[in-house]
Amino acid sequence: MWNEITDAESFFDAAGFGDVCLKELKYLGGIHEGSPGRTYLCDDVRVVRMLFVGYSNIELEFRGLVTLHLQPRPELYSTEICWPILVRENDLLYWAESDDFDVRKASEYEGTWLCAKSARWRKRGEIIGVEPVYIDREMGGESADFLPSPNTGNKLFRGHGTPDN
Repeated sequence: MWNEITDAESFFDAAGFGDVCLKELKYLGGIHEGSPGRTYLCDDVRVVRMLFVGYSNIELEFRGLVTLHLQPRPELYSTEICWPILVRENDLLYWAESDDFDVRKASEYEGTWLCAKSARWRKRGEIIGVEPVYIDREMGGESADFLPSPNTGNKLFRGHGTPDN
């Protein structure tokens, strides 16, 4: 069941959102092929869905996307989002992965953030594991060949320190 996000406090309290990792992100613009040889070129849907795993597995959906700034973490670094922020300003909703985000300085922020007209969320229990949730039709429901093997033996870096053993 989807829940509209009206304010940050009620969302964070109800969803238990925090100490999560972004598992997947999907963007739907609205551009599509209509009748043969005719393409609808209007980007009028602009929806982003984000799947997060953590204490609570949560899916966020942002509608009327204005800006999406995606900044992946360096390879082999921990990806926890510990202090996300949600701010409503000028009838727009801003979400960022860290509470040091400032709407007035958004273009200078180096982390992942977005701005949209509205948002909603729901709990998702079935998103654990390596398999993607947002399946590409061309993959036929099979795993993507770009997914890493779960037993690569890579060391994980937390923050900017040294690798964990």
